[in-house]
Amino acid sequence: MTDESHAWVEAFVKERGLTGRTRELTSTGQPQEMLNTVNLYLGLIADTVKKHEGTLDKYKSVTV
Repeated sequence: MTDESHAWVEAFVKERGLTGRTRELTSTGQPQEMLNTVNLYLGLIADTVKKHEGTLDKYKSVTV
């Protein structure tokens, strides 16, 4: 999903000829939003597993 999003953003930037700071903000904003969503989801799942005395294996938050 992140790869597809990244490809869409790159096409968007190229189509509109964005450069400089505008290109940078457009290119970094979408992936960061995606990672924030994934990290939120994983956090909620981890809390639920712990609440029910489950075990987590190989959990890691991701950053850009």
